[in-house]
Amino acid sequence: MPMPRRRDDTEPVCRAKAAPGQHKAEKESRANFHGDLDNAVRDIKKIVVDISDKHNRSKTYVRSQLYGGSKSARFLRCALEIRLYDAYFHWKAKQMNEGLEKGERYGLEEIRDKILHERPNYKNRPAEEKQKWLDEYKADKDARVRKKRRNRRGEQQDAASTLKNVSTDLDTLHMRTGVRSVVFAVRSDILSTTEPFMFCDNDMSNFFSTALGKTPDQIARMMEMWSIHGQSSLAAPAPKNATELKSEIRKLMQGKLETIIAQRFEGEEAPKVKMNYVSYNSEIEGEYGVRFVRWTMNGGKWINPGDLTMADARALYKGLIDGSLYWEIVPENERGPAPTKKKRKTRSDKNGTHQKAAKTADGSDAASSSRKSSAASSSRKPSAKGKGKAAAEESDSNSDSGSGSGSDSE
Repeated sequence: MPMPRRRDDTEPVCRAKAAPGQHKAEKESRANFHGDLDNAVRDIKKIVVDISDKHNRSKTYVRSQLYGGSKSARFLRCALEIRLYDAYFHWKAKQMNEGLEKGERYGLEEIRDKILHERPNYKNRPAEEKQKWLDEYKADKDARVRKKRRNRRGEQQDAASTLKNVSTDLDTLHMRTGVRSVVFAVRSDILSTTEPFMFCDNDMSNFFSTALGKTPDQIARMMEMWSIHGQSSLAAPAPKNATELKSEIRKLMQGKLETIIAQRFEGEEAPKVKMNYVSYNSEIEGEYGVRFVRWTMNGGKWINPGDLTMADARALYKGLIDGSLYWEIVPENERGPAPTKKKRKTRSDKNGTHQKAAKTADGSDAASSSRKSSAASSSRKPSAKGKGKAAAEESDSNSDSGSGSGSDSE
């Protein structure tokens, strides 16, 4: 029986003597470390209380969500962040496939095999380079979310899915809070096959019918026509004659002027401006800083639409409908000084009494009655001028006969 091998005696390893003050420094470091941990715990508790008060949740629920989603979890939840390796892989793939055609580009597995030997070292790159990878990857992800769909079917499916989620969220919002909402969604391209989408309850449908005189379906169709064909789709029926045409032009000019005046004085009380065709340069453009673009009618000179020729009136009406003729705000650097307004002439009877004349029995004032009577007498009485002595004698005889008849009647 072989004898057991004896273990050689070894001397215990002696540690090097600590430098003066080293143990004290380590002890203070341990104390500071635990002090910092205690401060972190206090901060977390304070944050839990703040979140609980802000969102009206219990502290237990907030703490459970903070620590992994359960009460017994011992680790903090992971924040959704972009992994550095994903950003590095994206940057490397763009670098390797740059300039290659669609069939020549490297696939996912090929790129992974080629960068396998570089993988342990990508974390050791400079911080600026790693931040560049992250920024490019995040920008590419955001662009892909907003990228136009490849075909009409993809557009239709995307619209249907998104609008379904929107309607579900708004419906549950109404159930939770009582908030009512209306959503209209229409296509903007005539080649698109997406049907108009409408979300509203019966009460809102009655509102449209009562207040606007149209059903939600009609409003959705009108929105679709506007989205595809523009302003001309909702234009009123064409005027039948010159009077209607010029009247419609005046309404359009005044309405569009009021709109641009509201934009010009946004944030303050907008003045009420009436269109002035005769003094346009001073009363409209000079006074309020707005101008009408592309007025070429009447040789470029401003004139009331009622005095335009039919050719110019039709051109002006067409431009107002399709938007080629429009109002705009004059830029600050192009505005001149405000025009000086002419003072009104002083009345000759200023500071005097301006009382109306008394009314007569027939309802007219005394001054007008006297003017009428004098005019009537002058029209009935023949003029004796140039008639000679006979005319004068005839007038005297008439007056004598009149006085005589008056005495007889008495």
